[in-house]
Amino acid sequence: MKSCNMLVATRHGLKNDCIALREIPTRSCVQKTYTRDEGNVADRLYYSISFIFSTTMMIKIVLLVFIVCVARTSLAQCFVSPNSKICAAEGQFCDNLDSVCQIGYFCGANPTSPSGGDQSVMADGQGSFEPIPKTICIKNLKQGDRWYPGDECEPGTYQNTMNNNPTPTCQPIYWASLSQDCQTNTDCQPGLECSPDKKCEPTGLAGDIQCEMDSQCQFGLRCNTSTNLCEKRLKEGEECTLSESACEETLLCVTTNDIDNKKTCIKPFSLTEGNTCDDRFEIFDGQSGLYTGPCQAGLLCPDNTCVKPTWTEPSINCTSDSFCNKYESCICQGGANSTTGQCVPKYITDVSIIQECASLTAELNQCIIDNKCQSPFLEFNQVYSQSCMIKNCASACEIQGKCSVPEFDLPYNCFDADFDYESYGTCSSSSNTILPTFIFISILMIISSLVL
Repeated sequence: MKSCNMLVATRHGLKNDCIALREIPTRSCVQKTYTRDEGNVADRLYYSISFIFSTTMMIKIVLLVFIVCVARTSLAQCFVSPNSKICAAEGQFCDNLDSVCQIGYFCGANPTSPSGGDQSVMADGQGSFEPIPKTICIKNLKQGDRWYPGDECEPGTYQNTMNNNPTPTCQPIYWASLSQDCQTNTDCQPGLECSPDKKCEPTGLAGDIQCEMDSQCQFGLRCNTSTNLCEKRLKEGEECTLSESACEETLLCVTTNDIDNKKTCIKPFSLTEGNTCDDRFEIFDGQSGLYTGPCQAGLLCPDNTCVKPTWTEPSINCTSDSFCNKYESCICQGGANSTTGQCVPKYITDVSIIQECASLTAELNQCIIDNKCQSPFLEFNQVYSQSCMIKNCASACEIQGKCSVPEFDLPYNCFDADFDYESYGTCSSSSNTILPTFIFISILMIISSLVL
């Protein structure tokens, strides 16, 4: 009976062994075992309960895993800092996603790569192979360089492929205003053409029509498209509700009254705290000297009112830009797989530097007036080398160098330690670099005259 008691104990303690014990009962255990019907009912009941229990547990586990995955995914949805990407140099692989080219280069087709994708080539003449990437970083073409499809010209120049030009080169375009010297039509601003005497003159006008756009009027005038006549621009303080482009070249036409939507011509950085403002004119990237806003230096216009900005505390974890204010971006701390993000300002926040930038903007605007630089900004951010402003106003490039945050402003936010933003793009041949050379030559001429 000892073995029978052990079997019964095993039967009740480990139910999964019941079938085997019942199917081969010993003679001494017949009195102690279940009957076949009782055993079947008990087994079915046990398996039903076990199945329900195991299924419920499985569902819970799957749901738990799903919740964890969703949580991890949402935590990782912050903007990947450009600094976490590979900053590729000339000749290195690029894809404009994880590997981006340094400023001054573009990601183009590798001329040494066979068609059909990435290949490998024997590197040491034996058994070592190096990949030949399909796309690599190629230096931007400079002014005057021959352009072929797939090439990219440096900022401030453009491939002159108009009129089926068989040998296009990279050239500055749209830099010459009314009555300025020109060589081709692409030198002149839109609405103008290069006349036989090599001057930019209005194009397509007939009869008494003086203009169809502002570029066809002299500096200080604008085109009234209702009368097609050139008329004086509006001065500071005058209402510009009917035409936002009617203000003098260096003024902003902003909403100064929310009740009746009245708009007024104002100087940049002139509205005080609490005044109604218009955030459409907040442009702080600094490229080619474009740094302007309606509110005084140190104030911003987030909700159509000039206020002192409130920056998100570094301790606040963000997962998207919605966690930050409109002047910040959520940057992943630690790369693409990081679950920690921080709201980082997209523009300069140091008030002393902002004040300096506002002063440089005032200096630039005065230079524009003194040199009568018509339409200095063609549809914001379209500034070309050789233009009146770039040639005559060094403060434009000072603004680009001092008032920008290259990590956010530049096309792919990637540059080496020696990168000089002040001489980048349109500023590469500006007065900022021409002026010192002119001074140096002048000094040499003076010294020579004294010696002689």
